[in-house]
Amino acid sequence: MIKNPFLNAFYAAAYIVVIVFVLGHFDGVAKVNQTILAPITILSLLVFSVALMGMLFFFTPLKMFLDNQKDAALAFFFKELGTFACFVAVFIILLIVL
Repeated sequence: MIKNPFLNAFYAAAYIVVIVFVLGHFDGVAKVNQTILAPITILSLLVFSVALMGMLFFFTPLKMFLDNQKDAALAFFFKELGTFACFVAVFIILLIVL
């Protein structure tokens, strides 16, 4: 359990960047066969990503909330969400500028 909302948001953004770079690398290297394995792989990656993001964003605030630290849990969650929103804003700005 990571008790730093800024690190959680950073790890989420870093995970997204790594996945995009890995998928972008495979796009240019090899032609992926359009078999049944392609959608299975993409859906598996989606499920894994949702589980990881759920753990990063909701596990600690939920644990704090269930431990009767309701105000701290909400503050923690909104710090995570705000920090991640800043990363999204940076990605949008880079998309526009580059």
